[in-house]
Amino acid sequence: SQARLKRVSIRMAALLVLVVAFVLALTPGSKRDVWTAFAPHDFAERLGQEAMLVDFTADWCPNCKFLEQTTLTDANVHAWQEEYGVTPIQVDLTEPFPQAEALLESLGSQSIPLLAVFPKGDQALRPLVLRDMVTSSQVEQVLETLE
Repeated sequence: SQARLKRVSIRMAALLVLVVAFVLALTPGSKRDVWTAFAPHDFAERLGQEAMLVDFTADWCPNCKFLEQTTLTDANVHAWQEEYGVTPIQVDLTEPFPQAEALLESLGSQSIPLLAVFPKGDQALRPLVLRDMVTSSQVEQVLETLE
C-alpha cells in the first residue's frame, strides 16, 4: 500500500544492511594481541597450572566472527584476564589442524564456535564448555565458578 519509491527504498536499505553484515562476518579477523595462539605443547604445559579461556574459531565461520565482535571483544577478554586470572587461548581451525580438532572432539563437539574454560588445579580435566552463540554474562557466570 506504500508508494513505489518508498517500497524500493526500504528494500534497498534492507539489502545494504544484509551486504554489510555479510562482509563484516566474513572479513578475516586480525590476530588480536589479547589472545595466545594455540600450540599443543604449550597448552599441555599450562593445563592445570593456570586457568584458561579457550576459543575455537575459524575465519570461514560467520558465527565465530560475530562472537568476536560482540562477546569476545578485546576489552571483554582483557577484563576477564584481569578479574579472573584466565589465559585466553585461541584455537584457529581455519586450516586443518589435527591436534586442535582432537581437542575439540575431546570436548564433545565437532562444531564451532565453542568456548572452553579450563580451571586451574585438579579440575583442569573437567573444563566448562559453552557452545554456539554466548553472551558476555554467560561467559562471566562460568568464569565466576573459578573463584
